[in-house]
Amino acid sequence: MWTETMSDALLLRGYEEQLGYATSLLFDEADYSLWPVVLRSRRFLS
Repeated sequence: MWTETMSDALLLRGYEEQLGYATSLLFDEADYSLWPVVLRSRRFLS
C-alpha cells in the first residue's frame, strides 16, 4: 500500500503486524519522507 508520509507508513505497518501479518517497509533513502510503501502479507480483496 502506498502512503503519503512516513508516519502513515509506520502506523499501517504496526497495525498490520498487530493483526499477525508480515510487513516490509520500502522507501527512497534520498527522500525517505515521500511516498513510502508498506508491503504486507494480507490478501487484497477487490
